[in-house]
Amino acid sequence: MAWPDAGGTRVQSLVDQHSDGQTFGILLRRGGSIILAFLAASLFLAALYIANAPSIFVATTQVLYDPRQQGAAQSERDYVQYTIDTAQLESQIQVLKSEDISKTVIEAHALAKDPEFARPVPSLLGRFKARIFGPSELSADPADAAMLADAITAASFDQSYDVRRVGQSYVLLVTFRSLDPEKAARLANAVTAAYVARQLTSKVFNAERAGFLKAPLYDLNKELEGARDAIKTGVLQPGAFPSANVQILNTARIPLGRAAPQVSLIFAFSTALGLLLGTAAVIGWQRLNRCLVTPGQAQQALGLSCLGELPAWARWTPGRQKLRAGNSSIPYVQKVNNIRASLEFGGLPDTHTQCIGILSARRREGRSLLAAHLARTFAANGETTLLIDGDLQNATLTREFTPTLIMKQDDFSVDDTARSRYSTYRDVSGFVFLPMTAHPQTTSNSSFGRGLRGLLDVERANYQRIIIDFPPLSALPDSWEVFSVLDTAVVVILAGSTPQTEVERVIDSCRLARTAIAGVVMNSR
Repeated sequence: MAWPDAGGTRVQSLVDQHSDGQTFGILLRRGGSIILAFLAASLFLAALYIANAPSIFVATTQVLYDPRQQGAAQSERDYVQYTIDTAQLESQIQVLKSEDISKTVIEAHALAKDPEFARPVPSLLGRFKARIFGPSELSADPADAAMLADAITAASFDQSYDVRRVGQSYVLLVTFRSLDPEKAARLANAVTAAYVARQLTSKVFNAERAGFLKAPLYDLNKELEGARDAIKTGVLQPGAFPSANVQILNTARIPLGRAAPQVSLIFAFSTALGLLLGTAAVIGWQRLNRCLVTPGQAQQALGLSCLGELPAWARWTPGRQKLRAGNSSIPYVQKVNNIRASLEFGGLPDTHTQCIGILSARRREGRSLLAAHLARTFAANGETTLLIDGDLQNATLTREFTPTLIMKQDDFSVDDTARSRYSTYRDVSGFVFLPMTAHPQTTSNSSFGRGLRGLLDVERANYQRIIIDFPPLSALPDSWEVFSVLDTAVVVILAGSTPQTEVERVIDSCRLARTAIAGVVMNSR
């Protein structure tokens, strides 16, 4: 289907012009509060995690494994080009991770009495489990308790350090994590020293069995003593221990900053997760409530023509400025002018249709704004136009055009004396505004319907077009009686917000009142 523009020419269907990107943009605007709520919750959880997670410091040492020195007998042989043996390097990594190395460092630094290893701080998940299931029970037997304590210390120590190969090289990287930066550097050096001491011990044993002279044995024992001292002190020097099969390239230094938690990475991930979950929630909410987003959806779901699609105003545009804007270059005014043309060239039941009701299922869907601009475009087109504020509970148009006027529902009368008491407003474009607000305590709609019918019987002779801004359907219990005064109706739908079921109730009320429906208008506000 195509609608005519203001000049009477045909324009492409709004359904064909609506892209998936625009549809997604509408959903994001409608669900902005939901997305912000998910984002705030995600950032709050991230901040909570960062506040409760312990600071982890990481220190590293680098050692070069030299396969040319596979024993004391080969230490001074000709240099041979060795190829990289993956299995050999993997075996050295397992040696570094062995229980012998761990036990040596644990005993040298009395880590069994260190709370970080003897009573490690559980993770957030571990704390949650402890609150639900309670702390684990320890054995009453002292021997079993001591074994369990040693096992906990060893497990905590093993989880604190890691060894890996750097690329395809012979370099091994020893990494140690601790809550204390000085301790992380000291224990990383101690682990490396224990690995060197193990190799030197093996060399001393082999040299003694091979009957080496005292001088080489003295040098080996001296290096071994230096390695054992390094285990206790946690201090290493690059290039030390030349007789070992490894060369110390870099020793561990006290880290200047914590390695975890990584605040920037956590906040970046939580931001992305919050936006993703919020967007998914908005799309799910739209699907669950069957909200109408595009003109194509409205036409297919409701079986009505879409008279046009209203663009969004600038976010901070004042309401009074929106209502009184008459510049034809404004996109919103241009779209309303097209809607007026669509009504006159096929939307109205006949050319003599006078009374047009602007309806909506909910408040804040742009109904009053459309009614004001539609009256302005009819008047600018040379037709005498009357705009009536029929919203008894929330008189938006009355507050903007005649803010000092307060009328009671009992004032609705058809005699000239009563009508002379109405304070009207004449717009610069030529339309006349008639405010009809009720007393706040008035709740009946039936008297309003009868009074409005009598008023329209008189005003039909004075105006070619009468535009009535009705309250939302939820504020009209007897909507069928009020709608029966109309010649035709235009239903405003807030794109991405109004559920299809609520729009269908408005349409059913019009059909029950035998009122024709000219079509729907999608508001992208």
